[in-house]
Amino acid sequence: GGGTTTGVLAWRRAADVRADSAASAIGRSARGEGGEEARSSGRGDTNGHASAVLEATADLRQGGELVEFHVGGRTFKVPAQLIRARPATRLAQLLAERAEAPRSTGDGSTGGGGGVPTEGAATGEPICVSGSAARFTYILDWYRYGQISVPSSVPIAAVLKDVRELLLPESIIVNGSARGTKPPPGAKVARDLIRRVLDRWRGFGAFFGGLLGQIEAHFRAVGEGALNINVVFDFQPFALPLYGDSGWLDAAHVCSAARARALALKLEEEGYRCHFSYTE
Repeated sequence: GGGTTTGVLAWRRAADVRADSAASAIGRSARGEGGEEARSSGRGDTNGHASAVLEATADLRQGGELVEFHVGGRTFKVPAQLIRARPATRLAQLLAERAEAPRSTGDGSTGGGGGVPTEGAATGEPICVSGSAARFTYILDWYRYGQISVPSSVPIAAVLKDVRELLLPESIIVNGSARGTKPPPGAKVARDLIRRVLDRWRGFGAFFGGLLGQIEAHFRAVGEGALNINVVFDFQPFALPLYGDSGWLDAAHVCSAARARALALKLEEEGYRCHFSYTE
């Protein structure tokens, strides 16, 4: 073609791959292999967390108490001691509240919250936790290893929001770097900016709904092989033309840089990745 067109590209990645490479190291530590090095290498909070992991692992092997968390339709079973080792967190608080509540004795009466747990089994009903089941695995990783590894397909901001709501420390290690869990001040500015742009965008709801339908239809066609386009190493992205030789292509909707950027941010809120590109 002869004209230059600016487009916004969007695609969804469904992969949610997690590496659990620390499991073998924990097993070796629990067996006593290299134990002296493991006991002396940690510093500060990391050393305390290593002790909690080793203690919980040994407790489980001896038939210790397990606790079940029900999150987003899935049940997660973990050693109770692993959670209790972090008493300031929300999960530990929920576990403590359940221990203090009256417990059914099986004959219709209630007894104290102490009880004797069945060895190697979860005690009581699952503790319900509001949140994403897919991201809850990263929260449990923090309890196990003192840090979180998040794949590129998962928004780190969403994980940090879960971290904040579950009362984990205000600073944690994510993908090897320290990250603060407090909402950055720029987030509120960004939300206010988008709101002001959309407030002046007449018919945005219908336009945005139609665009989401187009994107969904595009990727359905890609999955069914209806689009015979050879793209190496990736799926064919959805492209929305924005600007050409004659100016903005949609004068009624995407007719300014502010609207284009706000549209891309709204698409990312729906789980898509977007970027702007110049194509011939």
